[in-house]
Amino acid sequence: MANLCESPIVFYAACAMITALKKTDETHVLLANGFVVCRVAHAIIYLTYNNPYHRFTAFYSGWFFILGMFYHLRNQIA
Repeated sequence: MANLCESPIVFYAACAMITALKKTDETHVLLANGFVVCRVAHAIIYLTYNNPYHRFTAFYSGWFFILGMFYHLRNQIA
């Protein structure tokens, strides 16, 4: 989980699984939008003042949204 290019691929995989299993609901949409907001925040921080602590916070917040998507999907299936 240390590479900036890993998180979009995992996000796409989560979205594909949710769509294929027809488990889309409002929670998944909110979590997906939260991930996108974190990615945009990360890019804005990087392009403006580039504080590593703030970028770290935005980056790992995005991972928590992805993990939330998988956790919610697991609870829907179980």
